[in-house]
Amino acid sequence: MRNRTVAVLLFAFALICLPAAGQGVPANTPTVEISGSYSLVRTSFEFEQASTIAGAVRLSPRWSARADFVNLPSPGAKVYLAGPEWRFVPDFLPATPKFSPDRFECFVTAQIGAARQDGGARLAYSFGGGIDFRAQDNVWVRLAEYKYIRTPLFDGPLTLRNNQAVSTGLSLRF
Repeated sequence: MRNRTVAVLLFAFALICLPAAGQGVPANTPTVEISGSYSLVRTSFEFEQASTIAGAVRLSPRWSARADFVNLPSPGAKVYLAGPEWRFVPDFLPATPKFSPDRFECFVTAQIGAARQDGGARLAYSFGGGIDFRAQDNVWVRLAEYKYIRTPLFDGPLTLRNNQAVSTGLSLRF
């Protein structure tokens, strides 16, 4: 049953990404992003410190396939997530001589995966978004990212928990 669920979810993810894959990526768009973030996660216990490593592959100018690994050392939990990410430039903001909206990129993501703790694994899913700032051509600063992670860990196997994470970090794009 569990393998069948994973197969259906992977198939649904592929269907979501297919239309974007055919759009092509402009020559000046970086196609791979690797980022590391420091996160503060609100669990049922308290605020926990976490580290996040993420990777994304640009499928089109606006769509990416993204995978995240969240490590919470205090409760000994690890969360693995993957899913689509939609990016856009906030061009609705006015440009001035000192402010250029094209140096910012906003994103929204929806992911699904697994959370592991004490040898057990449970389904996890996440919704979130944030904003990145281009410091240099290939170096971006993640100013803020908010992520809602739902998983039954951290409070017993029968209760789903609402975990919220706020992150900041650096991204390298190639």
